[in-house]
Amino acid sequence: MKILVVDDEEIALSSLKRILEWRGFKHVDTCNNGRLAIRLIREKDYDIVLLDLVMPEVDGLEVLEATKPYKPYTEFIVVTALDDIPTTVSAVRLGAYDYLVKPVDNDLLLLTIERAYERKGLMRSLTGISRDESLEVPKAFADFITKNSSMKAILSFAATMARGGNPILITGESGTGKELLARGIHRCGPHPEGPFVAVNVSAIPTTMFETQFFGHVRGAFTGAETSFKGFFEQAHGGTLFLDEIGELPYGLQAKLLRVLEDKVVTPLGGTKSVHVDVRIISATNMDIDAACQEGRFRLDLLYRLKSTHIHLPPLREREGDIPVLAQYFLEKSKAKYGKNIVGFS
Repeated sequence: MKILVVDDEEIALSSLKRILEWRGFKHVDTCNNGRLAIRLIREKDYDIVLLDLVMPEVDGLEVLEATKPYKPYTEFIVVTALDDIPTTVSAVRLGAYDYLVKPVDNDLLLLTIERAYERKGLMRSLTGISRDESLEVPKAFADFITKNSSMKAILSFAATMARGGNPILITGESGTGKELLARGIHRCGPHPEGPFVAVNVSAIPTTMFETQFFGHVRGAFTGAETSFKGFFEQAHGGTLFLDEIGELPYGLQAKLLRVLEDKVVTPLGGTKSVHVDVRIISATNMDIDAACQEGRFRLDLLYRLKSTHIHLPPLREREGDIPVLAQYFLEKSKAKYGKNIVGFS
């Protein structure tokens, strides 16, 4: 088992390292600042991270937010002197396995580590991931061209999280494959036979939001000669994919939140509400947590959308994938243009 201890207090670092090594853990690394912790966690495959929250510059919640989506099978245990319920809730929402308040009983700490390791093993077995990282891309995500083990682990994690039908937020730069991932999640979900409706939120004019999302009845406004089913009704029994969700104007976010909470829509001009059973997957390339802090995005809406958070890394972080993709596109071009090209110089 590989463990990383992150704490800005050297006494706490040395004490935890000594306790763990005394109990038989041979691979224990330490780190005294959040910025370095982010780099170490992303670069190495730790099984367990013991994480302090109160640190200068980059705190523990920022470390958790910046690394858990990249390392979904690393289990984080918060070990901090900060005994605060809202902070505990935030840590768990970001993916922490447990939250322990200092001073921590040694037996409790070791028991928590063992249970977290067992959960890691369970998650790996559910997704068919072996210890040697010889992973295969899940069948539902066959559109992804990759041989990168971290990328395969993310896809396997997505396949597992898809089964529950809970909302999933996908983040990543433009071009990383967020809609491809959303379609794969839909295929792995509880209703793969249902519709998949993809909506570019940024392309919907503010004045058209209600009629596009909730629909309208005949005669609701000038030109409404027939009734129209909105995106929620179109996606009933399936998945609604909200791309560029971070671009949704603040004034419209409350209307979207109400539907997510009540699971009913009322078409524009109508008097009867319609129940909708829809799985929500949303995506953004912006820092949506920063948008919440700046008051541009509702925190309560983010909680509704972010039951699970999956981050897709850019190609520059997917070691070994550029040659694979180049060969893939070469084969497609050969078939399209009838050329016999064997490779690249």
